[in-house]
Amino acid sequence: MSRWLPALPLADLPPGAVKVKKLEGRPVALFHLDEGGLYAVDNRCPHEGYPLSQGALSGCTLTCCWHNYKFDLRDGSCLKGDEDVASFPVRVVDGTVEIELVEPDPAAERARILASLDGALWDGRTGQAARDAVRLLQLGMPEAELAAWVAAWDGRHCEWGASHALAVAADALLQAPRFPGPRFVEHLVQAMELSSEAHVRRPPRARPPAQDPGEDPVAAGLRFVAHVEEEDSEGAIALVLGALDRGWGRAELEPWLWSAVCQHHLSFGHRLIYQAKVWDLLDAAEAATPGAAARLAPDLLSGHVLGVVAGTREEVLPSWTAFRRRLAEVDLGSTWNRVGRDPSWSDQARVAESLTDGSVAEAFDAVQGALAAGAPLQALVDALVAAASQRLLRFDPDIDLRADVQDGWLSVTHCLTAAEALRQAVDRHRAPEVLRLVHFVARMIHHHRVLDLAHPRGLPAPAPGDLADLDSALARGEADRALALAQHLLAADAQDTEDAEALGLYLVDRARLDAYTVPIVSAHVLKTAWVALSEHRRTGARAPLLGVVRWLASPSRQRWTGRTVGEALAFVLEGKVPRVLAP
Repeated sequence: MSRWLPALPLADLPPGAVKVKKLEGRPVALFHLDEGGLYAVDNRCPHEGYPLSQGALSGCTLTCCWHNYKFDLRDGSCLKGDEDVASFPVRVVDGTVEIELVEPDPAAERARILASLDGALWDGRTGQAARDAVRLLQLGMPEAELAAWVAAWDGRHCEWGASHALAVAADALLQAPRFPGPRFVEHLVQAMELSSEAHVRRPPRARPPAQDPGEDPVAAGLRFVAHVEEEDSEGAIALVLGALDRGWGRAELEPWLWSAVCQHHLSFGHRLIYQAKVWDLLDAAEAATPGAAARLAPDLLSGHVLGVVAGTREEVLPSWTAFRRRLAEVDLGSTWNRVGRDPSWSDQARVAESLTDGSVAEAFDAVQGALAAGAPLQALVDALVAAASQRLLRFDPDIDLRADVQDGWLSVTHCLTAAEALRQAVDRHRAPEVLRLVHFVARMIHHHRVLDLAHPRGLPAPAPGDLADLDSALARGEADRALALAQHLLAADAQDTEDAEALGLYLVDRARLDAYTVPIVSAHVLKTAWVALSEHRRTGARAPLLGVVRWLASPSRQRWTGRTVGEALAFVLEGKVPRVLAP
């Protein structure tokens, strides 16, 4: 539908003049060139909104003077810069300049903006990506569909598997009830920036032809796991694509991936964490927009599967040898038959203490002993979460600042986020092999004790204050004061106030407030703070939130370029490999 609207008398727009008229709330810049041509474009430069009416003209080329972007007045096309500017047909009727406003077809407009968003991510233009995301949400695209689209873009372009963008898109979606509609971009931009940064100018990855999995999902799942074990990514992805073509979904395919993830401690727990989120993301997209899962699952799952296949199998490292031997001696089937037989099991404190302070043997025996004693898996995960929280509370910040080691705060956060992903695993994959994941995550948490302070200190006493005081303490790097304030807020929560919830949401929101230098750090803040709040909501545990507060208030390194150069020099000139304290 189009409408011709009167703008102004032609006499008011002589050759060489420019006027701005607001038509139905939209500022339109009208140009009458010396040569006689009449043109109209949106007065807002699509880059950052500066007025094009104040730009410079050279023939039909209009230059926005703020950033030197250039546009062709005849059709609005961008000659230098990122985005075209909207242009409008112009005519003169009985001495009046009229402008045609065309209501764009919503489906065509959505397709156009998605194509623009695709190009913005391809080129690494975060500003354009954010603007396009806002426009899509304004058009009514559900937050869940857009989050899954971003994760699918990551899956389509990744070289060796889905990046942190998958997890961050899923975690951003959890904030949608608080940031609905266009404001959702405040959190989703973290995932867009991560994906774009990781895959800038990387073409979409070719997918193998789909392979029909046959009639039996269980038998096909065994073949899928065999492909993964052989590191045959094309065979594994082809089976998944064939299953999707058959109409199989989460019920049939999720067990395949859980089984594959259970075989190894993959890439520092990343693949476990992504597996705990990917299906929820697809389900949310489908619930919001029927048919979205069918469109997005091929790219999203292909990227995830590629990461599972290509992931580092860290349990084969030399430092895991003793653990690997002990685990090989465990009869998973027999142990599985005992799991959960004692619903009253409540020895979490002893297990957590063994993982925090015990020897390698004591830590393994505590976990296996709890399983053999019939501990419910969720109760055992509570113990792992408690121990992982202590890793954050005990970490030596000086390690993060050292240029000669690769370990740091981000390493320790994975103890907590992997433990929370394990919680999802034991709930969703009811099979003996999930017990490997229990042992893998427990070992990871225990192994990071080498990063603890030599003499860990207790928590400071609570000190009165509010979130504004906490914000100031974090900005100043006053860890003890921040912990004291957080202790006060959490203590107040015991009296039926909402302080702890507000504290947790404040920590989550710091990821979107430009408090951190690089996208990967913001991503870990979002993921870890959300896990800490989720654990508090579930069990009332305070240690996860306190661990996050200590991390965010402590000195930390947010760029690693200098260390990377030092490692390059040491390796090339001296043959030294990078040093890791907790391999």
